[in-house]
Amino acid sequence: MAPVDNADVLIIGGGLWGCAIAWYLSKSFPGRILILERNSVGFGASSRAAGLLTLARNQKYYLDLVRETHHAIMDLEAQLEEDLGAHQTGSFYLASSAQSKQSLQELVSFVTKHGVDVDWISQQEAQERVPLLQLEATEDLLIASMPEDKIIDPYILTGAYAKGAKLQGVKIRRAVAVERILTENNRVVGVATNQGKFSAPIVVNAGGVWSGKLMMELGIGLPMAPVRSQYWITEPSTKVLANQPFLIMPDAKAYARPEVGGLLFGLRESESIVVDPRILPENTDDLGIKADPEGWDTLLTEFDALGHLMPGLETMGIAHYIRGFCGYTLDGKPILGEVSGIDGLILATGCSGGGLGSSGGIGRVISDVILKNPNAWDLSPYRYDRLGKVDHYSPELQQRCGKARSGKTSG
Repeated sequence: MAPVDNADVLIIGGGLWGCAIAWYLSKSFPGRILILERNSVGFGASSRAAGLLTLARNQKYYLDLVRETHHAIMDLEAQLEEDLGAHQTGSFYLASSAQSKQSLQELVSFVTKHGVDVDWISQQEAQERVPLLQLEATEDLLIASMPEDKIIDPYILTGAYAKGAKLQGVKIRRAVAVERILTENNRVVGVATNQGKFSAPIVVNAGGVWSGKLMMELGIGLPMAPVRSQYWITEPSTKVLANQPFLIMPDAKAYARPEVGGLLFGLRESESIVVDPRILPENTDDLGIKADPEGWDTLLTEFDALGHLMPGLETMGIAHYIRGFCGYTLDGKPILGEVSGIDGLILATGCSGGGLGSSGGIGRVISDVILKNPNAWDLSPYRYDRLGKVDHYSPELQQRCGKARSGKTSG
Protein backbone atom coordinates (compact mmCIF):
# COMPACT_ATOMS: atom_id res chain seq x y z
CA MET A 1 0.00 0.00 0.00
CA ALA A 2 1.43 3.37 -1.02
CA PRO A 3 1.55 5.89 1.83
CA VAL A 4 -0.98 8.71 1.89
CA ASP A 5 1.71 11.00 3.25
CA ASN A 6 5.11 10.86 4.89
CA ALA A 7 7.02 12.76 7.53
CA ASP A 8 10.31 12.72 9.38
CA VAL A 9 8.48 12.80 12.71
CA LEU A 10 4.86 11.74 13.08
CA ILE A 11 2.99 12.62 16.28
CA ILE A 12 -0.14 10.68 17.21
CA GLY A 13 -2.59 12.99 18.97
CA GLY A 14 -3.36 16.70 18.70
CA GLY A 15 -3.89 17.28 22.40
CA LEU A 16 -1.84 19.38 24.80
CA TRP A 17 1.18 17.07 24.80
CA GLY A 18 1.16 16.29 21.08
CA CYS A 19 0.93 19.95 20.10
CA ALA A 20 3.49 21.03 22.70
CA ILE A 21 5.96 18.44 21.42
CA ALA A 22 5.45 19.64 17.86
CA TRP A 23 5.93 23.28 18.89
CA TYR A 24 9.17 22.66 20.75
CA LEU A 25 10.56 20.26 18.15
CA SER A 26 9.80 22.54 15.20
CA LYS A 27 11.90 25.33 16.69
CA SER A 28 15.08 23.52 15.65
CA PHE A 29 14.20 20.31 13.79
CA PRO A 30 14.86 20.71 10.04
CA GLY A 31 12.61 17.87 8.87
CA ARG A 32 8.88 17.47 8.26
CA ILE A 33 6.68 17.13 11.36
CA LEU A 34 3.13 15.82 11.06
CA ILE A 35 0.40 15.57 13.73
CA LEU A 36 -2.45 13.12 13.19
CA GLU A 37 -5.55 13.86 15.27
CA ARG A 38 -8.64 11.64 15.30
CA ASN A 39 -11.02 14.54 15.95
CA SER A 40 -9.98 18.19 16.13
CA VAL A 41 -7.10 19.81 18.02
CA GLY A 42 -7.72 19.74 21.76
CA PHE A 43 -11.02 17.90 21.38
CA GLY A 44 -10.48 15.19 23.98
CA ALA A 45 -9.28 15.34 27.57
CA SER A 46 -7.02 18.33 26.87
CA SER A 47 -9.88 20.79 26.46
CA ARG A 48 -11.61 19.49 29.61
CA ALA A 49 -8.73 20.06 32.02
CA ALA A 50 -9.47 22.24 35.03
CA GLY A 51 -6.86 24.77 33.92
CA LEU A 52 -4.75 24.87 37.11
CA LEU A 53 -1.10 25.84 36.75
CA THR A 54 0.33 25.21 40.18
CA LEU A 55 3.96 25.03 41.23
CA ALA A 56 3.01 23.09 44.35
CA ARG A 57 4.71 19.84 43.36
CA ASN A 58 6.52 17.54 45.75
CA GLN A 59 8.89 16.17 43.11
CA LYS A 60 11.61 18.21 41.42
CA TYR A 61 10.95 16.78 37.96
CA TYR A 62 7.30 17.85 38.05
CA LEU A 63 8.10 21.29 39.43
CA ASP A 64 10.51 21.79 36.53
CA LEU A 65 7.91 20.60 34.01
CA VAL A 66 5.36 23.13 35.27
CA ARG A 67 7.92 25.93 35.33
CA GLU A 68 8.67 25.18 31.69
CA THR A 69 4.95 25.51 30.92
CA HIS A 70 4.95 28.97 32.52
CA HIS A 71 7.86 29.91 30.24
CA ALA A 72 6.15 28.36 27.23
CA ILE A 73 3.05 30.52 27.72
CA MET A 74 5.14 33.68 27.72
CA ASP A 75 7.04 32.54 24.61
CA LEU A 76 3.81 31.66 22.79
CA GLU A 77 2.31 35.05 23.60
CA ALA A 78 5.40 36.75 22.16
CA GLN A 79 5.40 34.56 19.04
CA LEU A 80 1.67 34.84 18.34
CA GLU A 81 1.37 38.42 19.60
CA GLU A 82 -1.69 37.31 21.55
CA ASP A 83 -2.75 37.30 25.18
CA LEU A 84 -3.53 33.68 26.10
CA GLY A 85 -5.51 34.75 29.15
CA ALA A 86 -3.30 33.16 31.81
CA HIS A 87 -4.44 34.77 35.08
CA GLN A 88 -2.03 34.84 38.00
CA THR A 89 -4.68 34.39 40.65
CA GLY A 90 -2.44 32.52 43.05
CA SER A 91 -3.70 29.57 45.05
CA PHE A 92 -4.61 28.61 48.60
CA TYR A 93 -3.92 25.13 49.96
CA LEU A 94 -6.15 24.27 52.92
CA ALA A 95 -5.30 21.47 55.35
CA SER A 96 -7.38 20.44 58.37
CA SER A 97 -6.40 16.88 59.29
CA ALA A 98 -3.09 16.10 60.98
CA GLN A 99 -1.97 14.08 57.97
CA SER A 100 -2.82 16.84 55.50
CA LYS A 101 -1.12 19.46 57.65
CA GLN A 102 2.06 17.42 57.75
CA SER A 103 1.91 16.85 53.98
CA LEU A 104 1.37 20.57 53.37
CA GLN A 105 4.26 21.54 55.63
CA GLU A 106 6.52 19.09 53.80
CA LEU A 107 5.32 20.41 50.43
CA VAL A 108 5.96 24.03 51.42
CA SER A 109 9.40 23.15 52.74
CA PHE A 110 10.24 21.43 49.45
CA VAL A 111 9.01 24.09 47.03
CA THR A 112 10.48 27.01 48.98
CA LYS A 113 13.83 25.23 48.85
CA HIS A 114 13.45 25.31 45.07
CA GLY A 115 12.54 28.98 44.83
CA VAL A 116 8.72 29.00 44.93
CA ASP A 117 7.11 31.87 46.84
CA VAL A 118 4.85 30.67 49.67
CA ASP A 119 3.14 32.54 52.50
CA TRP A 120 1.26 31.15 55.47
CA ILE A 121 -2.00 33.08 55.86
CA SER A 122 -4.79 33.30 58.41
CA GLN A 123 -8.31 31.97 58.00
CA GLN A 124 -9.61 35.53 58.06
CA GLU A 125 -7.39 36.56 55.16
CA ALA A 126 -8.45 33.49 53.19
CA GLN A 127 -12.13 34.37 53.71
CA GLU A 128 -11.55 37.97 52.63
CA ARG A 129 -9.94 36.81 49.38
CA VAL A 130 -12.46 34.00 48.75
CA PRO A 131 -15.89 35.15 50.01
CA LEU A 132 -17.50 31.71 49.63
CA LEU A 133 -15.18 30.30 52.28
CA GLN A 134 -16.80 30.27 55.72
CA LEU A 135 -14.21 28.93 58.14
CA GLU A 136 -14.98 28.40 61.80
CA ALA A 137 -12.30 29.68 64.17
CA THR A 138 -12.30 26.33 65.96
CA GLU A 139 -11.26 24.42 62.83
CA ASP A 140 -7.58 25.38 63.12
CA LEU A 141 -6.85 25.15 59.41
CA LEU A 142 -3.37 25.43 57.99
CA ILE A 143 -3.45 27.59 54.85
CA ALA A 144 -0.58 28.17 52.42
CA SER A 145 -0.75 30.88 49.77
CA MET A 146 1.21 30.39 46.54
CA PRO A 147 0.97 33.70 44.66
CA GLU A 148 2.78 32.58 41.48
CA ASP A 149 0.10 30.04 40.52
CA LYS A 150 -2.09 30.69 37.48
CA ILE A 151 -5.19 29.48 35.70
CA ILE A 152 -5.58 29.21 31.94
CA ASP A 153 -8.18 27.91 29.51
CA PRO A 154 -6.88 24.51 28.35
CA TYR A 155 -8.46 24.79 24.90
CA ILE A 156 -6.75 28.14 24.32
CA LEU A 157 -3.38 26.77 25.40
CA THR A 158 -3.70 23.69 23.18
CA GLY A 159 -4.67 25.90 20.26
CA ALA A 160 -1.71 28.19 20.91
CA TYR A 161 0.75 25.28 20.83
CA ALA A 162 -0.83 24.14 17.55
CA LYS A 163 -0.84 27.61 16.00
CA GLY A 164 2.76 28.23 17.01
CA ALA A 165 3.79 24.85 15.61
CA LYS A 166 2.03 25.52 12.29
CA LEU A 167 3.84 28.84 11.97
CA GLN A 168 7.06 26.83 12.29
CA GLY A 169 6.08 24.45 9.50
CA VAL A 170 4.23 21.65 11.32
CA LYS A 171 1.36 20.06 9.43
CA ILE A 172 -1.79 18.92 11.24
CA ARG A 173 -4.27 16.48 9.75
CA ARG A 174 -7.63 16.18 11.49
CA ALA A 175 -10.18 13.36 11.44
CA VAL A 176 -7.38 10.82 10.99
CA ALA A 177 -7.64 7.98 13.51
CA VAL A 178 -4.48 5.94 13.95
CA GLU A 179 -5.35 2.24 14.07
CA ARG A 180 -1.92 0.61 14.23
CA ILE A 181 1.73 1.55 14.61
CA LEU A 182 3.72 -0.11 11.83
CA THR A 183 7.13 -1.68 12.37
CA GLU A 184 9.68 -3.56 10.28
CA ASN A 185 12.88 -5.21 11.46
CA ASN A 186 12.57 -3.81 14.98
CA ARG A 187 12.01 -0.22 13.99
CA VAL A 188 8.98 1.95 13.41
CA VAL A 189 8.08 2.79 9.81
CA GLY A 190 4.80 4.64 10.17
CA VAL A 191 1.15 4.17 11.08
CA ALA A 192 -2.00 2.70 9.56
CA THR A 193 -5.08 4.92 9.84
CA ASN A 194 -8.69 5.14 8.73
CA GLN A 195 -7.35 7.28 5.87
CA GLY A 196 -4.54 4.96 4.82
CA LYS A 197 -0.84 4.54 5.62
CA PHE A 198 1.47 7.34 6.75
CA SER A 199 5.23 6.72 6.68
CA ALA A 200 7.73 8.06 9.24
CA PRO A 201 10.99 6.83 10.81
CA ILE A 202 10.06 8.43 14.14
CA VAL A 203 6.60 8.11 15.72
CA VAL A 204 5.56 9.75 19.00
CA ASN A 205 2.59 8.07 20.63
CA ALA A 206 0.85 10.95 22.43
CA GLY A 207 -2.58 9.46 21.85
CA GLY A 208 -3.94 9.90 25.37
CA VAL A 209 -6.41 7.23 26.45
CA TRP A 210 -6.08 5.56 23.03
CA SER A 211 -2.29 5.17 23.30
CA GLY A 212 -2.43 1.96 25.33
CA LYS A 213 -4.54 0.14 22.76
CA LEU A 214 -2.03 1.05 20.04
CA MET A 215 0.81 -0.37 22.14
CA MET A 216 -1.10 -3.60 22.84
CA GLU A 217 -1.11 -4.21 19.07
CA LEU A 218 2.68 -4.37 19.44
CA GLY A 219 2.50 -6.71 22.44
CA ILE A 220 3.40 -3.96 24.93
CA GLY A 221 1.16 -3.23 27.91
CA LEU A 222 1.10 0.23 29.48
CA PRO A 223 0.35 0.58 33.22
CA MET A 224 -2.54 3.01 32.68
CA ALA A 225 -6.29 3.09 32.12
CA PRO A 226 -8.96 5.58 30.98
CA VAL A 227 -10.43 7.07 34.18
CA ARG A 228 -13.21 9.63 34.35
CA SER A 229 -12.42 13.13 35.56
CA GLN A 230 -15.27 15.57 36.14
CA TYR A 231 -16.11 19.01 37.40
CA TRP A 232 -19.05 21.34 37.70
CA ILE A 233 -19.48 25.06 36.98
CA THR A 234 -22.06 27.04 38.91
CA GLU A 235 -24.24 29.84 37.67
CA PRO A 236 -22.66 33.31 37.99
CA SER A 237 -22.66 34.68 41.52
CA THR A 238 -21.53 37.87 43.24
CA LYS A 239 -19.93 35.58 45.85
CA VAL A 240 -17.26 34.60 43.34
CA LEU A 241 -14.53 37.13 42.58
CA ALA A 242 -12.89 36.97 39.17
CA ASN A 243 -9.39 37.31 40.60
CA GLN A 244 -9.75 35.13 43.69
CA PRO A 245 -7.12 32.41 44.24
CA PHE A 246 -7.99 28.87 43.30
CA LEU A 247 -8.34 26.41 46.15
CA ILE A 248 -6.83 22.97 46.73
CA MET A 249 -8.61 21.18 49.59
CA PRO A 250 -7.23 17.65 50.06
CA ASP A 251 -9.36 16.83 53.12
CA ALA A 252 -12.47 17.66 51.11
CA LYS A 253 -11.02 15.85 48.05
CA ALA A 254 -11.84 19.00 46.12
CA TYR A 255 -10.50 21.95 44.17
CA ALA A 256 -12.23 25.15 43.06
CA ARG A 257 -11.53 28.20 40.94
CA PRO A 258 -13.42 31.13 39.42
CA GLU A 259 -14.89 30.59 35.93
CA VAL A 260 -17.03 33.00 33.88
CA GLY A 261 -18.57 34.58 36.97
CA GLY A 262 -19.30 31.27 38.65
CA LEU A 263 -17.28 28.68 40.52
CA LEU A 264 -15.67 25.69 38.85
CA PHE A 265 -15.20 22.86 41.34
CA GLY A 266 -14.11 19.26 41.16
CA LEU A 267 -14.56 16.36 43.57
CA ARG A 268 -12.66 13.09 43.86
CA GLU A 269 -15.11 10.22 43.98
CA SER A 270 -14.23 7.36 46.31
CA GLU A 271 -14.72 4.88 43.46
CA SER A 272 -13.47 6.36 40.20
CA ILE A 273 -15.18 5.21 37.03
CA VAL A 274 -12.83 3.33 34.73
CA VAL A 275 -13.60 2.05 31.23
CA ASP A 276 -12.08 -0.75 29.21
CA PRO A 277 -9.86 0.93 26.57
CA ARG A 278 -11.10 -1.56 23.97
CA ILE A 279 -14.57 0.02 23.96
CA LEU A 280 -13.53 3.67 23.73
CA PRO A 281 -15.40 5.37 20.85
CA GLU A 282 -13.88 8.02 18.58
CA ASN A 283 -15.68 10.62 20.69
CA THR A 284 -15.77 9.82 24.41
CA ASP A 285 -18.94 11.89 24.71
CA ASP A 286 -20.62 8.97 22.96
CA LEU A 287 -19.50 6.55 25.66
CA GLY A 288 -22.50 5.40 27.62
CA ILE A 289 -21.83 5.18 31.36
CA LYS A 290 -24.38 3.25 33.36
CA ALA A 291 -23.01 4.24 36.77
CA ASP A 292 -23.50 7.92 37.65
CA PRO A 293 -23.56 9.23 34.04
CA GLU A 294 -24.09 12.87 35.03
CA GLY A 295 -22.06 12.94 38.22
CA TRP A 296 -25.01 13.36 40.60
CA ASP A 297 -23.99 10.39 42.74
CA THR A 298 -20.59 12.00 43.27
CA LEU A 299 -22.23 15.24 44.36
CA LEU A 300 -24.51 13.41 46.78
CA THR A 301 -21.79 11.30 48.37
CA GLU A 302 -18.73 13.56 48.24
CA PHE A 303 -20.07 17.11 48.60
CA ASP A 304 -20.44 17.41 52.40
CA ALA A 305 -16.81 18.21 53.22
CA LEU A 306 -16.65 20.88 50.52
CA GLY A 307 -20.05 22.21 51.54
CA HIS A 308 -18.79 22.58 55.11
CA LEU A 309 -15.99 24.87 53.91
CA MET A 310 -18.22 26.72 51.42
CA PRO A 311 -21.79 26.51 52.74
CA GLY A 312 -23.08 29.04 50.22
CA LEU A 313 -22.15 26.71 47.37
CA GLU A 314 -25.05 24.39 48.14
CA THR A 315 -27.64 27.02 47.07
CA MET A 316 -25.87 27.97 43.83
CA GLY A 317 -27.32 26.49 40.66
CA ILE A 318 -25.22 24.20 38.46
CA ALA A 319 -24.79 25.65 34.96
CA HIS A 320 -22.45 23.08 33.42
CA TYR A 321 -21.18 19.56 34.03
CA ILE A 322 -17.90 18.63 32.31
CA ARG A 323 -16.47 15.14 32.11
CA GLY A 324 -13.60 13.55 30.25
CA PHE A 325 -11.42 10.46 30.32
CA CYS A 326 -7.78 10.81 31.25
CA GLY A 327 -5.02 8.21 31.20
CA TYR A 328 -4.14 7.49 34.83
CA THR A 329 -1.13 5.32 35.65
CA LEU A 330 -0.71 2.95 38.58
CA ASP A 331 1.84 5.21 40.27
CA GLY A 332 0.59 8.62 39.09
CA LYS A 333 3.70 9.22 36.97
CA PRO A 334 3.63 9.84 33.21
CA ILE A 335 4.91 7.36 30.64
CA LEU A 336 7.77 8.95 28.72
CA GLY A 337 10.64 8.01 26.46
CA GLU A 338 11.85 5.51 23.92
CA VAL A 339 10.53 1.96 23.56
CA SER A 340 13.09 -0.83 23.87
CA GLY A 341 13.39 -3.02 20.81
CA ILE A 342 11.51 -0.67 18.47
CA ASP A 343 13.81 2.06 17.21
CA GLY A 344 12.11 5.36 16.54
CA LEU A 345 9.05 4.77 18.72
CA ILE A 346 8.63 7.26 21.58
CA LEU A 347 5.93 7.45 24.25
CA ALA A 348 4.36 10.55 25.80
CA THR A 349 1.21 9.50 27.61
CA GLY A 350 -0.33 8.71 31.01
CA CYS A 351 -0.69 12.32 32.13
CA SER A 352 -2.64 11.25 35.26
CA GLY A 353 -4.55 14.51 35.49
CA GLY A 354 -1.45 16.71 35.14
CA GLY A 355 -1.36 17.16 31.39
CA LEU A 356 -1.96 20.90 31.25
CA GLY A 357 0.50 21.92 33.94
CA SER A 358 3.27 19.71 32.58
CA SER A 359 2.65 20.32 28.86
CA GLY A 360 5.50 22.72 28.25
CA GLY A 361 7.97 20.52 30.10
CA ILE A 362 6.80 17.41 28.26
CA GLY A 363 7.17 19.22 24.95
CA ARG A 364 10.73 20.14 25.74
CA VAL A 365 11.68 16.72 27.16
CA ILE A 366 10.37 14.71 24.20
CA SER A 367 11.83 17.19 21.74
CA ASP A 368 15.22 16.67 23.38
CA VAL A 369 14.80 12.89 23.09
CA ILE A 370 14.12 13.18 19.34
CA LEU A 371 16.97 15.63 18.79
CA LYS A 372 19.34 13.52 20.90
CA ASN A 373 20.05 16.57 23.04
CA PRO A 374 21.52 16.15 26.51
CA ASN A 375 18.39 15.85 28.63
CA ALA A 376 17.97 17.66 31.93
CA TRP A 377 15.49 14.97 33.02
CA ASP A 378 16.31 11.37 33.77
CA LEU A 379 13.45 9.53 32.10
CA SER A 380 14.20 6.09 33.56
CA PRO A 381 11.57 6.51 36.38
CA TYR A 382 8.93 7.17 33.70
CA ARG A 383 9.61 4.28 31.35
CA TYR A 384 6.62 2.26 30.19
CA ASP A 385 8.09 -0.92 31.74
CA ARG A 386 9.08 0.52 35.14
CA LEU A 387 6.42 -1.58 36.90
CA GLY A 388 7.25 -4.76 35.01
CA LYS A 389 5.12 -6.49 32.43
CA VAL A 390 1.42 -5.57 32.62
CA ASP A 391 -1.75 -6.38 30.71
CA HIS A 392 -3.32 -3.09 29.64
CA TYR A 393 -6.65 -4.87 29.25
CA SER A 394 -6.65 -6.44 32.70
CA PRO A 395 -9.71 -5.44 34.79
CA GLU A 396 -7.53 -5.60 37.90
CA LEU A 397 -5.04 -3.11 36.46
CA GLN A 398 -7.86 -0.82 35.38
CA GLN A 399 -9.38 -0.79 38.85
CA ARG A 400 -6.01 -0.11 40.45
CA CYS A 401 -5.56 2.88 38.14
CA GLY A 402 -9.00 4.11 39.24
CA LYS A 403 -7.95 3.85 42.87
CA ALA A 404 -4.82 5.85 42.09
CA ARG A 405 -7.01 8.61 40.72
CA SER A 406 -9.35 8.50 43.74
CA GLY A 407 -6.36 8.85 46.06
CA LYS A 408 -4.96 11.93 44.33
CA THR A 409 -4.92 15.01 46.60
CA SER A 410 -3.58 17.75 44.29
CA GLY A 411 -5.45 19.73 41.68
